[in-house]
Amino acid sequence: MTLTDKKTRAQRFREIRERLGISQEAYADALGVPGGRQRIYKLEVGRADIPEPVFRLALMMGQHGLPNQIH
Repeated sequence: MTLTDKKTRAQRFREIRERLGISQEAYADALGVPGGRQRIYKLEVGRADIPEPVFRLALMMGQHGLPNQIH
């Protein structure tokens, strides 16, 4: 699976959040994304481009879990 197209990246971004079992609001906080739940929704459905640093941080959280203070 290539993570370069917008739809695939958006799907992966959402899958990570769902696997972590956190809300869109908590995901925004963990990733440092301003705009909270609404912004995460737009990123997850592909209405906005996911900035590369945010996507990489999400991938890292998907592999290693959340920082302790976010749980």
